[in-house]
Amino acid sequence: MSGEDKILKHLRKKLPEHVVEHSLRVAVIAENLAQKEGADEEICYVAGLLHDLGYEKDFKNHALKGAELAREFLQKNNIAQEIQEEVIIAIRTHQLDPEPSTLEGWIISDADIIERIGPLGIHRSYINALYWSKLEPEELLDYFDAVLESTNDLYTATAKRFARKDIAYLKDFINRVEDDATTGEDEA
Repeated sequence: MSGEDKILKHLRKKLPEHVVEHSLRVAVIAENLAQKEGADEEICYVAGLLHDLGYEKDFKNHALKGAELAREFLQKNNIAQEIQEEVIIAIRTHQLDPEPSTLEGWIISDADIIERIGPLGIHRSYINALYWSKLEPEELLDYFDAVLESTNDLYTATAKRFARKDIAYLKDFINRVEDDATTGEDEA
């Protein structure tokens, strides 16, 4: 079994499938960003896969908990120590608190934001906001405004270029939701 297969098998035991799919998309985006930015592609890909592992134990502090759980998994699977440390740093800092201190950390943070603002990320975020966060429908606009605002935290030039189209898509989505909400009120 390949390293990726082991990670995915582990994630599927611990997390809902939508989080696993999100993590896989983040890993692919992170690998692409790493290629363009000159970062370590393996570290970025592995960190992208494992970055939300902490959701299993602690939704609010999932980055810190995820770093601990990822360390256990990587050690158990005999991943080289230098790779472990870089992956752990990137996971621990992907939610910007503390702020990423490595290029790979910047890339995981950027990839997570980029995934959230694309069409699949918006759909996943919408479902999460209603189901997991228990937001009321009228609170969704505030939630998506916060997601849009997170694009101001992109670190790399490549991520900023990658995100342009999806930022426009998210802005359009927010405007359409606002229009739908006000249209319904006007017609009532």
